[in-house]
Amino acid sequence: MRSQLDGVTAELTPTSGALLAARNRFLTFNRNSGSSWFIRRDVMMKNVEVNPETTLWVDIEGESVADRRALIGSLPWRAPLPAAVLDAVARPTESDVVELQPTLMHYAFGVLTCAINPLHHDADIDADTTEDEDIFRGETFDAARGFVWCSVLVTDSFIVTLHDKPFRGLEEVVRALEMRVSPADPSAGYELLNPSIVLATLVAYTSEMMLPDPTALLSEVDCIDEMVLLIAPGERDQPDLLRRVALLRRRISSFRGVLYLKEKLLRELVTPSMRGSFVSCDMHQVMPIYKEALDKNTQVADRLDDARDILNQANLNFVTGVSMRMSQSSANMDFKMQILGQVATICLPLNLLASIFGMNCEVPWQADTHDNLKAFWGILGVMVGWVLVCSIPTIRELLRGNAAKAIVPADN
Repeated sequence: MRSQLDGVTAELTPTSGALLAARNRFLTFNRNSGSSWFIRRDVMMKNVEVNPETTLWVDIEGESVADRRALIGSLPWRAPLPAAVLDAVARPTESDVVELQPTLMHYAFGVLTCAINPLHHDADIDADTTEDEDIFRGETFDAARGFVWCSVLVTDSFIVTLHDKPFRGLEEVVRALEMRVSPADPSAGYELLNPSIVLATLVAYTSEMMLPDPTALLSEVDCIDEMVLLIAPGERDQPDLLRRVALLRRRISSFRGVLYLKEKLLRELVTPSMRGSFVSCDMHQVMPIYKEALDKNTQVADRLDDARDILNQANLNFVTGVSMRMSQSSANMDFKMQILGQVATICLPLNLLASIFGMNCEVPWQADTHDNLKAFWGILGVMVGWVLVCSIPTIRELLRGNAAKAIVPADN
């Protein structure tokens, strides 16, 4: 990959940094000479005008909406494109979509969500995008999460990409395309390349760069799964566990949402309508790229789904543990109420007997007719004996405790 500074190396100030850190950057990929980087738009346009037939790919980084619209309109398209299409490419409204327009000039356009390259991220650039924020509302929201939108307009002979910031995978795409030289005839250059290969390589690399590493997430989910049954009731452990589960669910949902959009995009690119067009008709070079990217995306998505299932099961175990504690507390209360009911049943006849002898009427063994307390002590002894005899089952249950019985009785 060779870099061209357009003869303006002396104009670069020390604060401008390297070429890759410039606000505006342009890339042209020629079938004969490979890739060339520019930092001036006019020099890039001259390079394209000199080689209109061999220019395969033009990448535009930065620029305003009006400049983007003017640039893509001045590129050497074989046939005029509708103004609405050019406006949609210069001003995207949704990401991870691709649309095929089967007209007289076969073309497709779409938007890819890419990860912003942290090596080229500049805070000053973000501070200067107030004008774009009023236009790219969805793109601004994604930029806050570390993503940048890349608009793509591709025909059977030419492809153009536009994005606001550098993204991860762009240099890797250029390097991969330059390595696609025919080993049988290296002098042929990049004649084997076509826009569909460029698009497939761009989609595959940007998708792979956005794949999250779920290893740390799976480790946290496993820790939650192991400690969920060890959480004791209290005001510290249970709220902390629920907060951790909520944060893990949010992370899984965020990762899964990004993977779902990429998976949907890759599946759209391998549909029969796309396979019947120039976009995916090459079954030997283009389709394997899409299938490999889809397989990688699916593997990571399956791991995230497994993590979500484990987290849901851990949450279910926690809820089950809380329910078990509540059931145990309820069973203990029922046992105490049962003992209290038995004590009340034992005391009820004694209360009845004392009430009978306490009535204001003549009953046997009153003090007026008996000069001793033998009858009183006799009745009191009967009552004590009644209490002792009737309390034996209750005392046995108290000594045995509230032992839970098996759900399925064991065979004798």
